[in-house]
Amino acid sequence: MWFLRSLAFVIFMVSCFMIGELSNAGPSPISKKITVSPSGDGDFRTITEAIEQGVPQNNNNWIQILVMPGIYNEEVKVPRDKPFIIIEGTGKDKTFVNWNGNIVFSDASIQVLASNFAAKQITFKNTYNHAIEKNDFERKPAVAASIEGDKIFFSDCGFIGVQDTIFDYSGRHYFQNCYIEGAVDFIFGNGQSIYEGCNINVTAGLTGATPGYLTAQRRDKPDESTGFVFKSCNILGTGPTYLGRAYGTYSRVIYYKCDISVSVVPEGWDAWESKGKENTITYVESGNTGPGSDTSKRVPWINKLSDDEVQKLVSMSFIDADGWLEGTPK
Repeated sequence: MWFLRSLAFVIFMVSCFMIGELSNAGPSPISKKITVSPSGDGDFRTITEAIEQGVPQNNNNWIQILVMPGIYNEEVKVPRDKPFIIIEGTGKDKTFVNWNGNIVFSDASIQVLASNFAAKQITFKNTYNHAIEKNDFERKPAVAASIEGDKIFFSDCGFIGVQDTIFDYSGRHYFQNCYIEGAVDFIFGNGQSIYEGCNINVTAGLTGATPGYLTAQRRDKPDESTGFVFKSCNILGTGPTYLGRAYGTYSRVIYYKCDISVSVVPEGWDAWESKGKENTITYVESGNTGPGSDTSKRVPWINKLSDDEVQKLVSMSFIDADGWLEGTPK
């Protein structure tokens, strides 16, 4: 009798645990909603005010900042001590954050230093180089988004710039169904990121006869887990471009099942400052289509990874082994 009671108690406790686990599965709830409207109809007029005044320090519950249509001429910064923020616009063709600056580590339309951040249906644009004529020697890096935090999710967002559009600096990031535009090194840094279902517009024609560079990934050591994965993306645009150049000695970039319609220079890739160390670079093209996917004249040192090695890199576990995406509000 004692044994049966003990067994029943154990079964009860296990059942409670499993029910609790199931109830905790899925996206985390939104604890607070803040509205931003330039007309004054919301809680705040700017996104900056909403973050500074509406989000407490060391926040640990998701707070949603709803941004009404319009152009917000401000430099949005999400400090390290304000995690769990989701900024949501009304559409990437309706809600814009514009900034005009050319200092890489401090000027960006949005700078995300905190971890656990998400943005949806909003466009971030750095307007600095857009006023400069073609071939102007004053063209400089001008960042639309600088991302340093871990566990960052962008969905249906736009990123517009010319040089250094997205500073994918560090941390695990997921870009889903986004629009990204630029000409030179316009996705760069040492993040551990997957870009899936994105439209990537290469505007290399803005640089005149000089080819563009889509990526400049900076992986410096062989034991770093970082790299950029482009999965089921559309690579389009004007002007010749390289798929990437090595910003770090162990630079790693993968294009997987992408449609590459933009004109890619035959070599495809540039070792840049790692010339003579090409054996440490990991550049992969697998299952791509379109005229730019022809690899017959690529640099001889482009990697030939096994199918298993490729699958490990393109799997969501590359960025989401601990399941953090499941808890991010969708």
